[in-house]
Amino acid sequence: MKKIFCTAIFIFFSFFSVFSQEFNQARPLAKAISAKKAGINKISLSWTLPKEFNAASIAVFRDTKQISTVTSILSLKPVAELPAKTTKYTDVLERYGEYFYALIPRDRNGTLIKS
Repeated sequence: MKKIFCTAIFIFFSFFSVFSQEFNQARPLAKAISAKKAGINKISLSWTLPKEFNAASIAVFRDTKQISTVTSILSLKPVAELPAKTTKYTDVLERYGEYFYALIPRDRNGTLIKS
């Protein structure tokens, strides 16, 4: 008899316009945030942007620990840089595990927008 092991991928998806103490009161970037398994090693992220959204791009950050401070974001390299009006992204993972995401808007100079 064969034993089959399944490892669940847990996704905690966080949107920040950035964080409050260092960047003045943060506001959520998007609504209707969704993260779903999209294959053996893929996670599909989707969201709805507000009408007044005005940024040059969106940086996607991923970590295996909760992303809860500006310092934790600044220590990461983005896994993707998306055009400003993008509302979905599929991440390809190298291994199963628990992943945390943050999407941060950037201005035309590449600087994280401070909300």
